[in-house]
Amino acid sequence: MKEEAYQHLLATIIKNARRAENANRTKSDFISNLSYELRTTLANIIGIAQLLSMDCLLPTQQRYVADILEACETILPLVNRMLNLSELEAQHIELQFSSFNLKNLLEKMMSQLSYQAGIRGLQLILDYSEEIPLVWVGDPNLIYHILFHLSSHALINTEQGIVMIQVVSAIKESAPSHTELIVSIKDTGRGDG
Repeated sequence: MKEEAYQHLLATIIKNARRAENANRTKSDFISNLSYELRTTLANIIGIAQLLSMDCLLPTQQRYVADILEACETILPLVNRMLNLSELEAQHIELQFSSFNLKNLLEKMMSQLSYQAGIRGLQLILDYSEEIPLVWVGDPNLIYHILFHLSSHALINTEQGIVMIQVVSAIKESAPSHTELIVSIKDTGRGDG
């Protein structure tokens, strides 16, 4: 009788563990989809608001557009963290390798960050040496996401001065036929982040 009760208890525990695992997977998928949709929508709102800000607007309208951009820039890092957390929980980060133009990617990022730098009165600088190859192979979306997050964080934590994205290359000593790319984000911020 004890053996039967033990087997029944063990089966119940295994069944409940599987249910919990499935529920957790469903939750992670939901959060991932939700945060992706939110991020896409926020990016669209930011783009439209930036276009509006270039038009001749009344002062009140300019303030409204600035408020929209500020609200989006406040919530976007939270949405990005949600997406990162769900990807990490699901161990779902898959690298998508392709050739891409690094300078174009960085210039696009600089363009998107320039408004944030401008409203904070900061100078945003891209230091990309001409001797660095333009085309690289890697995951451009992941590289963009990481550099955008780090640069945005530098802008948030810098009250005055500059934020510089510096790109240099070096030959790997262990593999002279390979070039190593070093991207540094330097700022005059308080350094507590």
